[in-house]
Amino acid sequence: VRLTRMLEAIGTPFVIEAGARLPDDITTDLIKIHPTDGPAFIPKDGPPRAEACVLFTSGTTGQPKMISHPDRAILRFLDWQVRTLDLNAPMVTCMMAGLGHDPTLRDVFLPYQTKGAIALPSAQQMSEPCTLRDLIRDAGCNVLRLSASTGRLLATGITENESFPKLKAIFWGGERLPTSSVSQWRGYAANTRQFNVFGTTETPQAFLIQEVTEAPPSGNLPIGQPLPYTGARIVDTDGTPVAIGEVGELVADLSDTIGGTYHPHTDQRAREPNTHYTGDLAFQMADGAVRYVGRRDTQIKINGFRVELGEIEATAEAVSGVKRATAIADENLIRLFVIGHSDTVTDRGLRGALAQSLPSYMVPHEISVLDSFPFTPNGKIDHDALRALGSQTTPEIPPEDQPQLSPQEVLIATVFAQTTNRGPVQRHHALADLGADSLATIEARLALEQRGISLPDGWAWMPMAELAIHLPADAAHSAVVPQTGTQRVDMFILLRCIAILSVVAFHSGFQLVGGASIMLFVLAGYGFTQLQLPGILRDRHAGRVWALLLRLLIPLIPISLLYVAFNTYTGATTHPSSLLFYRNLVDLGGALWTGQIGEVEGLEWLWFLHAYLQVFLLLGLLLSVPAVRKSLASNPWAGLLVLFAVSEVISILALGTTTQIIGNADAAATLLFRSPTTLIPFIALGGLVATARGQSQILMSFALVLVHYGVELLTFPTHNEPWWILALVLCAVVPAISLPKVAAVGVVQIAAASLIIYLTHSLVLDSIKWVMGTSSIVRALSIIAQLVVGVSAAIALRHLMARLRLDRGVSDISQSASGGTISSKEKNHAAI
Repeated sequence: VRLTRMLEAIGTPFVIEAGARLPDDITTDLIKIHPTDGPAFIPKDGPPRAEACVLFTSGTTGQPKMISHPDRAILRFLDWQVRTLDLNAPMVTCMMAGLGHDPTLRDVFLPYQTKGAIALPSAQQMSEPCTLRDLIRDAGCNVLRLSASTGRLLATGITENESFPKLKAIFWGGERLPTSSVSQWRGYAANTRQFNVFGTTETPQAFLIQEVTEAPPSGNLPIGQPLPYTGARIVDTDGTPVAIGEVGELVADLSDTIGGTYHPHTDQRAREPNTHYTGDLAFQMADGAVRYVGRRDTQIKINGFRVELGEIEATAEAVSGVKRATAIADENLIRLFVIGHSDTVTDRGLRGALAQSLPSYMVPHEISVLDSFPFTPNGKIDHDALRALGSQTTPEIPPEDQPQLSPQEVLIATVFAQTTNRGPVQRHHALADLGADSLATIEARLALEQRGISLPDGWAWMPMAELAIHLPADAAHSAVVPQTGTQRVDMFILLRCIAILSVVAFHSGFQLVGGASIMLFVLAGYGFTQLQLPGILRDRHAGRVWALLLRLLIPLIPISLLYVAFNTYTGATTHPSSLLFYRNLVDLGGALWTGQIGEVEGLEWLWFLHAYLQVFLLLGLLLSVPAVRKSLASNPWAGLLVLFAVSEVISILALGTTTQIIGNADAAATLLFRSPTTLIPFIALGGLVATARGQSQILMSFALVLVHYGVELLTFPTHNEPWWILALVLCAVVPAISLPKVAAVGVVQIAAASLIIYLTHSLVLDSIKWVMGTSSIVRALSIIAQLVVGVSAAIALRHLMARLRLDRGVSDISQSASGGTISSKEKNHAAI
């Protein structure tokens, strides 16, 4: 109390240093004082006193609540902090928060443990970052406690030549810690250790801590692992522990009995006297570190879906230019307020960025870019003031007064509905919300560009209302642009068209490009990762994979029956694998079962479609695991790198095992080349190139491409075509190419129908040869017929699935299942 009154009475910047005396004339900017007898409840020597430290917190209710804990709690934390830093020098801190803020105890009493000093800035210095930095340097501060906000404040206006040479440690806390803050301060103090600290008033000073050694490229950092004398659990609403990767409430297990802790299960309080339910939602990673999701009391429901406002805030803060974000909810409306650079952060741009990471129901209805947030007297964001600000700037429009869709929006809604077979399309829907696959996205883009729209980056994730801004006013009433001039086509679409043409030509007796089937797998990985994986991660379930497999199974089953019937009629042999989707594995299975090499005849070419099914079935199962989705969401390229490494090892082990069983390495390589273990590395490499960002990742991706090609040369010498490598190089170097519009439409249609062309081409070819013979001219002309029949069948299939609503059924069932799980148990929730 004496110390507090003394500090409040002075009111000018000063440093408290152990052993110093209070001077008579307090006029300088930097002075030294020392209480006569030292702080009463932090003894220098001997056992800690029995007195308790009493603190007050408003908690989440806004009502003052008294918290009491024994003085040994603060002593234990200070002792741990001193031993962890091991500076071998007096510690000098700077009080960046008010005396009413409980973490200030660290700033005040940490130096007293090492005969150090405390710098206290004035209110004016706190508003002038330049003079605040000067105070920290003049005082020789070597330990700072910052929040992300104060860290940004302190760095405002800093020059390239400024640094903090004496700074040895930064303890971050109080807010989510973005990697940008860590990276920024590494530039100012390269040799400084940085820690992310998490605690509440009820858990004195901290109970989780994470030293930040390497920051991921984006997002927020883990809040750490328990201190040696504390524990942490993640529990469900009924108090039962959740699995790793599942979201639950963060519970602190403390070494001391703290007065004022919260425990929802009153009947267990006697058995858990040192337990505090924090009200914070988090999940635990495989290495034991905890990631913060948000507050339990900020969860709301929007149209039946559980929404975590903290997740929206964290996603917004990961967007370039956004310094801080806070979200509030009014009934079924989400309002987001951000502090950012007004010239780079706009409502429309931020909405598009959020739509790429969040489901449509979590994208805020209103976004306001502010210069600063209003704060309550205790330093917290004043949500009531923000709510009033939001209602003043953008008054809520009653549903009956909502405007009709504009002609531009009607046009876009029509295109979205036609390409996705989903409807009705609403103003807040983006194309990706409607379950569009990669080729449907290309078709929608072509249709919109034919109307004269200039599509921005990330357009597929933008709500229809935002996208309509880019459409000319007369586009909705004008005719489609004539099919003259050029049209931009993605390179992987063009290459997919060339690959399926090569397959059809090869089966017709003409060799164009070798290894076209492998090229199709590589391009499938490239397109899937680039256009569908982001939607899967945002949906939080693998429904898009099951929809993809359904679109293939629906024609595959009846056409396979037709092939079997045709073979039976003509006397050709068939095998049950033709109908049971393992034609690619039947020869391998027989060799492994008998130890002898045999070959099954009939419908051998079906291997590609069956392998395609098996590969994406495995990918769908992987993406159904929340931990896998979280890993990919945080760093897609790194996640795909792990997939490639694991699948490459499995492929080599499978080859070694098969060789040992059948005793022939060449035969084992031939049998295994069509198995999922061999094909998944190609899918992963396509994904690596698609997600590579920056020169280092691009170079690493193509280094792995060459490594894999070398492995293929050694293990599968009869399948050494390099065309798939050229395809990936072209995708990376020339992402898109301009073609005549008529040709562009044809390329897209053939690429979109590639699997159906593969499925039907043999039937068309055999029918033509049966009727017209096998001359070269007949076989060459049959290529055109095979393409026409395949494209027509694909279009007919699309209309059939639209009429039967099969695509929508799979997506809706998957979405409902995911939503129901979240609502009932808060599990399988993909967090930040």
